[in-house]
Amino acid sequence: KLLQEHGIKMDISLPLPFVFVVGRSDGTINFVGTLIYPQYIYDALLKNKNLVKTATNKFKLIAKTDKKNNPLVELHIQLRKGCSPSKKLSNEYLATLTKYFTELNNDFAQDFYFIKEKTKKNPFVMCLYQYEKYPFAKGIKVHYV
Repeated sequence: KLLQEHGIKMDISLPLPFVFVVGRSDGTINFVGTLIYPQYIYDALLKNKNLVKTATNKFKLIAKTDKKNNPLVELHIQLRKGCSPSKKLSNEYLATLTKYFTELNNDFAQDFYFIKEKTKKNPFVMCLYQYEKYPFAKGIKVHYV
């Protein structure tokens, strides 16, 4: 009836209203066609014993694009109590993740190095946070974006 009031005629016999939900239930993100699962992040960090000592099991995985529409993977990781974010630690995370993902999937490696060459930047963006500091403050649910 509302549609007809606005001049829209529909000859559809669907039981309205209906809901269509689109989203991820498994926490994956898409990087140039390659799916990145949260489990992959966990597996990559297990390859570096120093990083295992510094990270909790809380992280956020976000697919983004830069101002020129180049794809990025933004990773926010909560550090263990007593660990502080540093450029050195961030670089160690980047190196470990880059090595793991480029060895895991040839398509990912090709896309990763193409984007890195094109932008002169690592497509992984690392954000480290102190224990229970925003966005990992106590009581805030961690989710993948």
